Amino acid sequence: MSDKKTALVISAHAADFVWRCGGAIALHAEMGYDVTVACLSFGERGESARLWKEGKSLDEVKAIRRAEAEAAADALGVARLECFDRSSTPTTRTTCIRRRWRSRRA
Repeated sequence: MSDKKTALVISAHAADFVWRCGGAIALHAEMGYDVTVACLSFGERGESARLWKEGKSLDEVKAIRRAEAEAAADALGVARLECFDRSSTPTTRTTCIRRRWRSRRA
């Protein structure tokens, strides 16, 4: 077993890890931690309005968002970036939770 310290950051969208905990990531990487960032989606639906206005396709938007995440991860000293390419639209489970929440509030 390795004595190397590790850190895992789970990010809903590709840009979230940068502005939510970029400083902590850079600090831990500098301290010698192997930092892994897991991006659940590229945020292609909610955080990419400019790209859509430029007429980019879904695949182009995802590729641009991936490249941005890779550049940010490199700048912060991330050892490993994993992108899961889950849709940035609500999942079925999220929809069910919302329905339950609304029914309780009614």
